Amino acid sequence: MIVDRTILNAKWGRIDELKEIFKGFFEADQPAGVMGGRILTDLSGRFFRLIVETEFENLAAWENWRANEFSKPEFAEMFAKTADLVENGSQEFYTLELKV
Repeated sequence: MIVDRTILNAKWGRIDELKEIFKGFFEADQPAGVMGGRILTDLSGRFFRLIVETEFENLAAWENWRANEFSKPEFAEMFAKTADLVENGSQEFYTLELKV
C-alpha cells in the first residue's frame, strides 16, 4: 500500500478556507480507489500548512484515481477555488509498512 501526501502551504490566514474546501470534497464522495485518508493542519513548523494524505493499493491505483478525478467537472471547480488560497505545495509518496 502507498500513501500520497499532498502538502499545501496556504496564503497567510487562508488555511480555514482551504481546509473546508478539501473537507467538502472528501465528505461529499469517497473517491474511487482511495483506501483511506486524512486531512492534517499544522500545530508546529510552517504556519498555515494543510496536508492531505490518501492511501492506495499501489501507484497504478493512484494513477487511475488521478486520471478519473482530474477529468470530473466538480474536481475542476474545487481546484479553481483553491488557486487563490495556496502559496505553494509539494507531493510525496511513501510505502505504508505498518498500519495500527
